[in-house]
Parts: sequence; structure tokens; C-alpha cells
Amino acid sequence: MKKTFLLLACLLFLAVSGFAQKKIEVKQATANFSTGKQVALSVIVLEGNLKDVEKAWKKEMKGLKAKVSSKKEIFADDATMKSMGDNSFDVYAVFEEVENVGVKVFAAFDLGGAYLSKSTHPDRFKAAEKFMYEFGVEQTKEKIGKDIKGAEKELSSREKELKDLKKEKSNLEKTIEDAQKAIEQAKKDLVDNANNQDKKGQEIQAAEAVVEDLEKKQKAVR
Repeated sequence: MKKTFLLLACLLFLAVSGFAQKKIEVKQATANFSTGKQVALSVIVLEGNLKDVEKAWKKEMKGLKAKVSSKKEIFADDATMKSMGDNSFDVYAVFEEVENVGVKVFAAFDLGGAYLSKSTHPDRFKAAEKFMYEFGVEQTKEKIGKDIKGAEKELSSREKELKDLKKEKSNLEKTIEDAQKAIEQAKKDLVDNANNQDKKGQEIQAAEAVVEDLEKKQKAVR
């Protein structure tokens, strides 16, 4: 159990120290979608789980009042975002697990005839960039929150184990104390027993003398 705990502590230290060197960033990139290779925005959910991130993305798209479907990618039809203007847009999203980093999200925003890019749609790009950034931050924090709960559960378990060990120690000390008292009492009882044996021996000698005298007295009767 001690080795397991030390291993857990080491892994946690490495995870935290490695995580501290990274931050949430949104970048313009290109990715392959069902519509072909398109300009997209990308963000990494640090240490994220693929299924959890996909589920969270669907929820976000539904929050934009889009009709969501998923086959090769997650497709959000007729999404609306106040900061993106009055017109609706479609969002294509694919997800990629990055080993020892997290889940990378690629989202292409189809504005209707053109895909969102920094050069041609600077204002709407900024709004989409903010949306992606907030998604990355929120999901990363949620993942860390789950890790915190797991760590707190582990901490609680270790604290309970320590409490049980302290209780066991107290019980063992009480057992030793009681045993020591019993030994001391037994030593006293041994002394008393020896004294009582001496007295009893004297009583036996006296009783034997009485018997001997009575036997002599009996024999003397003619």
C-alpha cells in the first residue's frame, strides 16, 4: 500500500509540473471534414477525455440552438451566436487525442458560402476564437475538477486508514498495559501463593501431629 501511494504521488507531481508548462490557446488551422479540407479553429482541452469532450461539445452546440448530428464528425446545423451576428451558421467539428496532452478540437465555421477565417472575417473570427477559448478553459477546469474529487476521495481514504491505524495503536497499547498489569498482579499472586503454601504446610504438620497423638491415645486404651 505504501508503494502504491508513493507511485500515485509521483505521477501526480509529474502531471501537475507538466501541466503548469501549458496554457489554453486557440489557433487557426486546417482539418479534414466531410466537406473536405477546411480552415478551422483549434483548441486543446488539456488532459481531456475524448468521449467527455465530444459530449460537452454537443451540449455547447445545442446551446447555440443548432440541430446536432454526428457521423464522421459532429455537425451543428443553423447555430446562432449573438457575438457572431444575426445570421446562422454551420459548425463542423472533429476531435483528436494528443498523447500525454489532451483532446484537440478542430471546428470549421461555415458562414454560408465561405468558411470563417481570421483574414476575411476578423470580427466574427474574434467571437469564434473567444467561444473556442472559453470551451477549452471550461472543459479543462471540469477535467481538473473531476481529478480533484478523485484526489479528495483518495485523501479521505488515506485519512481514514490513518485514523484506523491510530485506533489500532491505542488498542494495542491498552492490551500491553492490561497485560503488564496482569503480569504484575500474577507476580503478587505468586508471592501470596508461596506464603499460603508455607502456612498450609504448617497447618498440615499441626494436623498430622494431632492425628498422631490421637492414634497414640487410641492405642493406649486397653
